[in-house]
Amino acid sequence: MAVERVMHRDLKIVRPEDPIRHIATLFDQRETHHVLVMDNATLLGIISDRDLLKSIHPNSFSDIASRSEEVLLNKTANQIMSPKPVCIPMTHSIISAAELMLEKGFSALPVVDETQRVLGIVSLRSITHYFVQRTRDKIRKTLG
Repeated sequence: MAVERVMHRDLKIVRPEDPIRHIATLFDQRETHHVLVMDNATLLGIISDRDLLKSIHPNSFSDIASRSEEVLLNKTANQIMSPKPVCIPMTHSIISAAELMLEKGFSALPVVDETQRVLGIVSLRSITHYFVQRTRDKIRKTLG
């Protein structure tokens, strides 16, 4: 089964100069755990919600934030992203994507076409959902 079956096509994209404050709002607005950093159509990096959390202080968004904590929010996407992310072709199998993520410690991979154009993103979470559903369906078929 090809990875395009489980990839998310509704991408959240930021520019390299976008501040952390903006990136944090993207994570707050919807259930996304990764944003892509792009300059026009060129993929520069990826930011996970964990990358964001590691780059800020717990008080940064609170009313008691100090000046130095607020300065952290002015960091930009290119300062906290994982640069040059490993991508996977949309035709590769879901298993190969999962193996690559587990081997490299990634939680997501951008999915590209044959011209390296970004089409989506596949995450360990989406792969897990896929296999849980397939297992559930097989159990129901066996029991039913």
